[in-house]
Amino acid sequence: MTGFTIEPARPLDAASCATILMGWVQENAWMPKLWTLPQAEAFLAGLITRGSVTALRDEAGQIAGFLDLHDGWINCLYLAPQARGQGQGKTLIAHAARLHPPGLHLWCFAENQAAVRFYTHAGFREVARTEGDNDEGLPDIQFYRPGREEI
Repeated sequence: MTGFTIEPARPLDAASCATILMGWVQENAWMPKLWTLPQAEAFLAGLITRGSVTALRDEAGQIAGFLDLHDGWINCLYLAPQARGQGQGKTLIAHAARLHPPGLHLWCFAENQAAVRFYTHAGFREVARTEGDNDEGLPDIQFYRPGREEI
């Protein structure tokens, strides 16, 4: 993991995490634009206050990605464009697996084919689908990755 570190997110990280999240929303034309940057920042500040957000920092100490893991559920995993394709997503998944050894769950938009491929290659398997039972109204897939004792 050369050049990157993982640590608990701090309250001041909410703005950087929100910028990464909203940048991803803007990159994907299929994704509804439901929130403003300040709304995303307030949402992420709440998650950080809860203590469930891990920050991925680059060599300069800037946020390059983040993971929200709560009770075995990966609720958010986003990387800044410059951190993608370098194994950092796998690093965050491995970190989540260490934090929650029994196994990991997540939902992924079916349209997000890059994420579907990523999670499948990271050992997740599909366990359910919906036709849009979420705020965005988009079809999604529930994935599960067994913990060590199930492998």
